Amino acid sequence: GCSLRTDESLEVARQLPNDRIMIETDAPWCGVKPSHPGHSSIQTKWPAKDKKKRSEIDTGETVKDRSEPCHIAQVLEVLAAVKGEDA
Repeated sequence: GCSLRTDESLEVARQLPNDRIMIETDAPWCGVKPSHPGHSSIQTKWPAKDKKKRSEIDTGETVKDRSEPCHIAQVLEVLAAVKGEDA
């Protein structure tokens, strides 16, 4: 999320050896946003609803504009794309 929001950050990540990287989502804040340079690399998406419109029972959607633990896949997709590797 926040760590991947600039081209410079992506370049640093590209140069790091894979065995030295630990990924995280920055949950619950700082998801990978459309304004971030790696956003176009995201392939995995979940249905999202405004927090106020979600039902009391979890039906599988995420909260709109909130980074959630399942978004770890998106972080991996961005890093893989920057490194030219498969996620």
